[in-house]
Amino acid sequence: MRESIYNEMFPAGDKLKPLVIMYENGRISFKVYINAIQTGSTDSGNGRDMLILYTWIMAEFTPIKSANMRHSSYALKHVFEKMHNGFYITNDEFKTAMRDCGFVPVDEKELNWHFYISQRSTAVRRLGRGEWL
Repeated sequence: MRESIYNEMFPAGDKLKPLVIMYENGRISFKVYINAIQTGSTDSGNGRDMLILYTWIMAEFTPIKSANMRHSSYALKHVFEKMHNGFYITNDEFKTAMRDCGFVPVDEKELNWHFYISQRSTAVRRLGRGEWL
């Protein structure tokens, strides 16, 4: 049992070690890798700030199979910025964080990305209601 969990957490050839691992019903639901936070995959954020952003993304968005074309990365980043512990980030920083957390963009060539996220995701509902915590 422990070996299978370890192999799931650290696949063969995966030289990156996860910083945050969340479990849901005994299975890994997401991993945030140390290199995404510490090696400067974002332009100006420090590790603590990026950990806040990455954790918020994983808590707020629900992945789905169909694209959500209603809300772009630019609109969604403003939801994060207005949150209680939010802070200013660029659109590129937000897009990178979403991709690092496993949310694939519909079209990377676009300036403002759309993602495969549920309209019922907490952040999307907050955007629609203009509600900030």
